[in-house]
Formats: sequence, structure tokens, C-alpha cells
Amino acid sequence: MKIIGRKRMQIPEGLDILEQAVWIRMVNSCSAEHFIDADIPLMVGFCQAFVQQQRAMEQMKDSPLFIMSDNGKVAQHPLVAVHKSFSGTVSNLAMRLRLSPSTRIQTTNKAVGSDAVPDLETDGDSIDGLFAH
Repeated sequence: MKIIGRKRMQIPEGLDILEQAVWIRMVNSCSAEHFIDADIPLMVGFCQAFVQQQRAMEQMKDSPLFIMSDNGKVAQHPLVAVHKSFSGTVSNLAMRLRLSPSTRIQTTNKAVGSDAVPDLETDGDSIDGLFAH
């Protein structure tokens, strides 16, 4: 049963301006029925982690990936680990929130009771609904 007329999730308090921008982009890129109120904490975490991941990437652009440690050995710059950690969090939350193409296909397949990849030309779903955004 498809829910019709559901309002999109509103931005919760506490997100900074960049996190709000991520929220708006993600919520608006999915159908209004995609998210439910129980997704709010996961979406908040996704937006926060995504912004931190991007901040780490920006800082790494001006920093070497390897540095000389205090003991004189070459070591990975700490920002690399920070970026990697946030990237994993973003990926995990994207999967849980069904934001990745593979999880949208799995959700579509479960809805029709099949493990096969849907035939996009005949099942009524548009490719935009599965892969865009």
C-alpha cells in the first residue's frame, strides 16, 4: 500500500547551515514516502558525518597525505583516518536510509517479492527513481 500525501521530513533543530543543506538535498531527492519519522536520528547522523567527511577532504587538499612523525618515521596524516572514518559512517547510514542504488533496488525487489534485478523497461519504475540523485 502506497501512502499518498505524506509531507516531507522537516529539518530538526541543531543542524548547522551545511548540515541543513545536506538534509534538504537528501530529503528532496527522494519521494515524500521514502523517509519516516524513525529515520530522523539516522538522517541527522548522515548529514553531520557527510559534512565532516567533506571538511576533512577540504583540509587534506592542502596537506600532505604522509608526514614525519615525532619518532622520525613517515606516517599517514591524521586527516586521512578522520576522512576514512566519516566515509564509513556516511556509507553505513546511506545504506540504512536506502540512499544508495543497491539498497533501492533491494527495496524494490522485496516489494514485488523477487531477488532479481527489476526490468526497468517493464516494471513501471523509472530509472530516475532508482539511480538519480
